Amino acid sequence: MSNYIKSTDFAVKDGLLTGNPLKIVSGTEINDEYNAIQTAVGTKANTLSPTLTGAPLSPTAAIGTNTTQIATTAFVTNHITAPTAATGTNTTQIATTAFVAASQGTIASQDSDAVAITGGTITGITDLTVADGGTGASTHTANSVLIGEGTSAISSVAPSTSGNVLTSDGTNWASTTHKSIGVDQTWQDVTSTRDAGVTYTNSTGSPIQVAIAVYRVASAGTTYMVINGLNVGRWSTTGTNDVGTTQTQTYIIPNGVTYSLSGGSGTDTSWFELR
Repeated sequence: MSNYIKSTDFAVKDGLLTGNPLKIVSGTEINDEYNAIQTAVGTKANTLSPTLTGAPLSPTAAIGTNTTQIATTAFVTNHITAPTAATGTNTTQIATTAFVAASQGTIASQDSDAVAITGGTITGITDLTVADGGTGASTHTANSVLIGEGTSAISSVAPSTSGNVLTSDGTNWASTTHKSIGVDQTWQDVTSTRDAGVTYTNSTGSPIQVAIAVYRVASAGTTYMVINGLNVGRWSTTGTNDVGTTQTQTYIIPNGVTYSLSGGSGTDTSWFELR
């Protein structure tokens, strides 16, 4: 906007001698003055919704002011911690609504010690990884547990069935039936499928119990129970008094462990397994 500058000094004209032609105010002079006034007035800001140019200034209100007073960039900046470079002007220049909106920035541009989020709902964010202190998951089933997989992901495992436990196959976790002696197991007569000298492996996924009854039909001989290559029990006779007798022994066979009978000369066996 421009200021009005008078081009004709009318007071000087008044001081001229009568008859001096310069003492007369001409229509051209009056017209030039009015044109200058019109230009100055026309380029001034209106009081209603003015469009200001340059860097208009205003007094800076104190922090905490909440009125219709104009907010300068200094006022806005004082209320925002660590604004971005593009919005960091901190002067008495008037702050537009665009400046205020831009100064808010994103959480990434805020001081990590001065961001407080309360209420509302946060949506559309990327799941925070375990390495960054998150869970890596955006949903979680009620009563489930979160199991870490590496450093950047987790899995949610539901309990599935009452009494279940978490088990691992070496890579993943799952909710499975509790594996222990007597749980969902029955005694089975496996005599017809078991032979002395043959190695068997417990691959049921649970520990089993083996009960073997050795009936002595000869006067001498020794039979061993071998578990994972170790002789953990034996049936032995040295005289005729043991002929016709039966000896029974039971063993717990963990999952994945091998077991067998060694020997058995002069014996007859009955073999039962709780599995």
